[in-house]
Amino acid sequence: MVPGWKTRNSAAALVIVTTLLISSCSFLVNAQDVSYPSVAYPSNSWLNVPVFDFSIWDSAGVRPILITGTFVCGFHCRVPKFDNCLFAISIFQANTSDGNNLSSAPKIVWSGNRNQPVRLRASLQLSGNGDLMLQDVDGTPVWNTNTTGKFVSGLKLTEEGNLVLYDGNNETVWQSFDHQTDTLVPGQALFSGQKLTANVSTSNSSSGLYSLTIVNDSLIAFLEPDAQQTYFGPLKVKTYEPGQSKALYSNGSFGPFLLPSTSAPQFIKLEADGYLRAYQLRESKWEQVSDLFINSTGPCDIPSVCGKYGLCSNGSCRCPDAKDKDSVVYLSQVSEDPSLGCSLKRPVSCRPSDHDHSHSLVELKDFDYFNFAPQIKDTDRENCKEACLKECSCKAAIYREQSNSSIG
Repeated sequence: MVPGWKTRNSAAALVIVTTLLISSCSFLVNAQDVSYPSVAYPSNSWLNVPVFDFSIWDSAGVRPILITGTFVCGFHCRVPKFDNCLFAISIFQANTSDGNNLSSAPKIVWSGNRNQPVRLRASLQLSGNGDLMLQDVDGTPVWNTNTTGKFVSGLKLTEEGNLVLYDGNNETVWQSFDHQTDTLVPGQALFSGQKLTANVSTSNSSSGLYSLTIVNDSLIAFLEPDAQQTYFGPLKVKTYEPGQSKALYSNGSFGPFLLPSTSAPQFIKLEADGYLRAYQLRESKWEQVSDLFINSTGPCDIPSVCGKYGLCSNGSCRCPDAKDKDSVVYLSQVSEDPSLGCSLKRPVSCRPSDHDHSHSLVELKDFDYFNFAPQIKDTDRENCKEACLKECSCKAAIYREQSNSSIG
């Protein structure tokens, strides 16, 4: 079985942060303030090392480089080990009572190296020739802006959370808003040719299965790597000029979607489960305020909603009951969570001898796939099965009968 099966009927501003010194006897407020700029100039470099001064940033695993308003740009590491570090931008908010604590964990809204985290003592360099470069502790190049020779005069973090390299005329040379990961913030737009791609999971920031993009002036969500495997859309967006369609995220809307208006920090995110959701900060907690796909997708319409080999029926997940002559082909669940999918009891082998003699297809009636694109037309059930059995990578086949022809 493959993912997605379902029942068919279903200049520089400074931010002052007071640090705390903690002694074994009492809590003392340090009189020394730590200041972080919003602008940096070439040549410059920063090392990924925690300060260990019991500041609000150490507890969050953040080594700030630039701060503007409620946005911080710097190294974001997994605590308490300070490993698995991203060069990233996040939204934060300090407690209004004392400013010495974060009201909630910073939420990452952009990262340069989501697919290749770095370690402690990695470095970020803003070179004299205009390139912003991230290197791991062993000197391995990880990420850069490819802006060498572009006459870069500075690096700034804007009030909107946009990281910008600019030239002597204050013109943008490079900006993070054009290199989205899985999240948008107010003031940011998704243009034709750009996409959001979800994380693999909440604990793995690497690029995952689901993406959101604009194709033919319409928003679509699809299963990577094929944009034809859509599970949401198409939904029309505004066209500002030929070939320049965009969905703008403003306070109260994202393209054709309406959102709650608020003065609180907010963002929208394509999540690891394939849904697009909006969040805002309420009483020191990030709360979901809108599920943008909810009116267009049913409980079984998201691919992999039940994990690998899982079957979805009315929002509930289960594993196939398929059996061969000797034993159950599929185990019940990978874990107690049925949405994590099922595992094969015997892996599918691509050796000709095994493939020819031990593989067969077991019929599951009244199940469908989220996106059906026929590869073989004008065939019958048996020929459809044989075509799959002869292809080692084929683990499931959909056969549909229509009034005038058969499609497999």
